[in-house]
Amino acid sequence: MWAVVHDHVLETALGYFVSPLLTVVLGVFVLHEHLRKVQTFALMLAVAAVVVLTVANGAVPWLA
Repeated sequence: MWAVVHDHVLETALGYFVSPLLTVVLGVFVLHEHLRKVQTFALMLAVAAVVVLTVANGAVPWLA
């Protein structure tokens, strides 16, 4: 609520994208899960989208 009230809506929304990405990364590195090529491509596409939105925002989404 605080982020939305203080005009940090984009950063809050990025949190919904960053959290599952970090979960997948932890699964790969900590639990030694293997991703198929399509899953790896989807992960890279999602990371690229977060990077593009972060650059367009002009600031690191510290609330995310």
